[in-house]
Amino acid sequence: PPPPPCTPSPLPPSPPPPPPPPPPPPPPPFLFSSSFLSRMEFVPTKGTSFKEHSTVVYPSLSVGNVGQLAIDLYINTFSDRIKKVGSIISPDVVPIVGNDVFQGTKGVMALSIEVFYDEVDNVLFVQQRAPVVEGRNNSFVSQFISLISTAPFNVSQFILLNSLTSVLRTEENQLTGDQFRFLMLNNGPINDRLAHTAPLRIPLEPSTVPEALKRGTVSQILVQSLKEKSTPVTMILLFCDEGNNIPEGTKMAHQLFLALNASPSSHSSASASASPSPDLVQWRAPPSWSTLFEPSPVNQMLFM
Repeated sequence: PPPPPCTPSPLPPSPPPPPPPPPPPPPPPFLFSSSFLSRMEFVPTKGTSFKEHSTVVYPSLSVGNVGQLAIDLYINTFSDRIKKVGSIISPDVVPIVGNDVFQGTKGVMALSIEVFYDEVDNVLFVQQRAPVVEGRNNSFVSQFISLISTAPFNVSQFILLNSLTSVLRTEENQLTGDQFRFLMLNNGPINDRLAHTAPLRIPLEPSTVPEALKRGTVSQILVQSLKEKSTPVTMILLFCDEGNNIPEGTKMAHQLFLALNASPSSHSSASASASPSPDLVQWRAPPSWSTLFEPSPVNQMLFM
């Protein structure tokens, strides 16, 4: 008889699929992330303090970074009395981290905005090393003014270090001679003192104000807002060009020294009757400047 038909045995059931792997843990929030930080904050350096009602010096991010160079030079020269007291963290500023400007190889971090305090002359230096995020100028200035107008700052007067390309010199008296210009708004000790030395302090020509404080820029919004709050504002402006701007930074530091009527050293105090001379100051460049114009590490013979 024929064999019975072969009946295939049933296949074993397929094993259940493995469970999906658990999702990875979310990364820790980045300190500078706008989703982590919604408003500007001042983060003090541990163990430091400063007096209220001080003068605030702030650099405009402008031609040649002259304001930033001047502040770094000033801080490094008077490092015996100017100390870092904190950082300002803002979601409106591009986050950067770099090697310390003043200690060379000690490995201290430099951040986007740092605050230094001169305990002798009661001056706060707000050093900004990164630009404001495009489209956030109004937000940045609004929060910055709110910050420095309240404790622990309570700014009493404000100095803006600014620079403008020399191409925009349109008046004959701007083409030669002193290239510094001053704009003083609201009465205050610094503005009153500078007004008595008017022949040595050339006021900013009205025709140049729209370019020096271009509408919508951080400088323009800042100056306008402080003016409306009746805070004394002194803007020191220098006509210059991009390039090796160390000489311009040094000249700006000279002008800042005079405007502050600063003490030449931590052991002396300039009186109102004795105007200090920047000639008494031996300006000391910070270690970071040694890398500004280093020779290229690439063998130039490759391109010959």
